[in-house]
Order: sequence, then structure tokens, then C-alpha cells
Amino acid sequence: MDYQGQESWVGEKIGIVGILIGLFILDVIVEIPLAAAGMLEPSFSSQLIITGIGVIVGISSAALCILCLKKYHWADFHPVHLFREGNTAKTVGILAAGLGMLILANTIGFLLMYLVQHDIVLRNQELLIELMRAAPVMAAFLAIIAAPIFEEAIFRVGIFRLIKDANIAVVVSAILFGLFHVFGEALLLGFLLSLIAYALVGFVLAKIYQKYQSYTINVLVHVLINFVAVVEILPILG
Repeated sequence: MDYQGQESWVGEKIGIVGILIGLFILDVIVEIPLAAAGMLEPSFSSQLIITGIGVIVGISSAALCILCLKKYHWADFHPVHLFREGNTAKTVGILAAGLGMLILANTIGFLLMYLVQHDIVLRNQELLIELMRAAPVMAAFLAIIAAPIFEEAIFRVGIFRLIKDANIAVVVSAILFGLFHVFGEALLLGFLLSLIAYALVGFVLAKIYQKYQSYTINVLVHVLINFVAVVEILPILG
């Protein structure tokens, strides 16, 4: 690689990292109303207002994320296209298979944790339960809709753009996805077990992206597994 080519390559990577940082900041902004909901008095009016603000911020930020992907020709988000005549059965099959693999990955991760320390609880799961109690509508919206849009943009599309070797990209994507979801784990054992559990999920999502190269498919599969996660905790909320 000559100097000019190397300079261009470095510039491209810096640009990708810059976009990823911007998307991550947007993702953090989306979480602010949810954090505020947990600190407010649990009155109906205050929760209604903060939920409305949170949903508006979430929709706006998710739209900006998708527009950013389109602007830089990283990906398009067209769910309707996957269900046009002749595509529906194939799309449903892909989504069902993806969801099945993610449930299997989740099950393996939880079994591993149970075998090592059966009473361990994922901090990320605890946080979701707390937020569902504080602001259920907003928490469910962010978990099921906003999180998949941002996380697939950052951990799949972005990482695969940054790293050209697809197999290395899969591994890096899985590890970073795992690390992102174990923030707040105080104990080393809990951190390691949670990292493995979430990295398994990240690995499956990365393999799905590697196979289909479709941001839309990954977002929809991620939406489905997060929907299952939210439904699973509803009985806990009483």
C-alpha cells in the first residue's frame, strides 16, 4: 500500500469510528429520559410526561440513526421489502431460525451461569426489571425498538465496516456486544459469566449479519429476542 493509499485507508477508518461514536452518543441520549423516570416520584402525571418525552426522543434518535446509515451508504432499513410477494415465506423462515438460534444461545448462557453459580442474577436483567417498574411503556419501547436499531448499527454494520475480515469482525462484534451489556456487574465472576452469556448472543447476531448482510434482518431478529425478554419478565412485575 503506497502512502496515498495508506492515508486514504486511515482516513476511512477514522471516519467510521467517528460515525460509531456519534451513534453511541445518540444511544446514550435515548437512555436519559429512562434514567430520569427512575428518579421521579411515581405519580401518574410525571410518569406520563417523561414517558412521552422518552418515546419522542427514542423515535427521533432512531430515525437519525437510520438516516445516518443511509447517508453514508452503510445500510438501508426497509422492513416492508422483506415481506413483498414471494419474499414473505423466506423472510419468516430466516427470522424464525434467527430467533431460535438466539434463544438457544441465551439458554446455553444461562445454563452455564446456573452450573457455575446457580443464584447469580444478570445486572442487565435487574436493570430492565427496575426500569419496567418505573416506566413500563418507555422501557419496553426502548428495549424492543430503539435498542435493536442502535445496537445493530453499531455492533454489526459498523464493526463489519471497520474490520474487513468477516470472521474477525464476528469475534470482535460478539465481544464488544458482550462488554456493552455487562456494564455495572460488580463481581468478577458475575462479569465473566455475563460477558460469556451476552457474547454468545452477540456471536449469533454477528453470524446472521455475516450470512445475510442485511441490517433490516438483524434489527427484526433483535426486536424479536428483546420482545421475548420483555415478555419473560412481565410475571415478575406482578
